[in-house]
Amino acid sequence: MTLSMTAAQLADALERTGHAPHNTGALSMLDEATIAFGAKSAELGEAQRRFADARIAHLHALAPSGGDTDDAWRQAMQAARRLAALLRPLGDARIARCTRPAGWGPCGLPLDEDGECRSAIGHLDTP
Repeated sequence: MTLSMTAAQLADALERTGHAPHNTGALSMLDEATIAFGAKSAELGEAQRRFADARIAHLHALAPSGGDTDDAWRQAMQAARRLAALLRPLGDARIARCTRPAGWGPCGLPLDEDGECRSAIGHLDTP
């Protein structure tokens, strides 16, 4: 599961996406898994946002009225490589995530610095 991967494992996965062109599912999962790492530094946050933007631009290029899918893919891969380069030095760092039950399974949202989940949707074990 991508949400439980270390920063280095996510960096590896981001780099491997280039071997499966136009794999929108992998890009989407990696986008979600890397969002919380964006809070680690301004540079990492910017790289994560650029990756997310490039992923969405690629997705739109695949639509019937889209644009140049190959160029959009290249830009997404460039953003993925940049994000991977910034994640790799974090090594074994993981994002602590909520394991409380929710309607879809474990909540999975990143925990705050104080170890609390701030889910606006709620958990099944809450009154």
